[in-house]
Amino acid sequence: MFPIIPWEKMSTDEREFFRDMPEETLIARWDSEEGRELKKKIIEINLSRGNSTAYTSFVGTVNTSFGKSPPKIDLRGINFSEFSNLHHDEIYGFDFSNCALHYSDFSNSQFSSSNFRKSDLLYCNFSNSILDGCDFSEANLTLSNFDNSCLEGANFQNAWLSSISLVNADLG
Repeated sequence: MFPIIPWEKMSTDEREFFRDMPEETLIARWDSEEGRELKKKIIEINLSRGNSTAYTSFVGTVNTSFGKSPPKIDLRGINFSEFSNLHHDEIYGFDFSNCALHYSDFSNSQFSSSNFRKSDLLYCNFSNSILDGCDFSEANLTLSNFDNSCLEGANFQNAWLSSISLVNADLG
């Protein structure tokens, strides 16, 4: 259910399979043994101050747009709800730059100082989260939910903000 090779090396059938996966499948795949292991690796990389480029050693890329946008690391549907990047009194800024994160859940979480630059975050749930100092520059945030979230110092420069929800969000 997860691509293991870059988009450019996939056959036409593989590309169609991964591009057209329904929302339910994208979300459910993270509840599998493979999904749990991939998430564990993502956490380990970030706690060792690594970056999203390292994810390509265990998960492939996907191109969900029909434009000229480059493929993104396929993390669509990942669930980080109720997660905190504060460990042993230290904030670890997670790197989700250049990732496809459609339908992902970051609700009730803390991801202060994290990087979502140039990512596709369509239909993501960031409600009730602490996202102070996050970089959302050049990201596509179409139909994402930031209700009741703290976004002080967040960078939205050149981000696509179509139909996002910011009800009771603290923008500083």
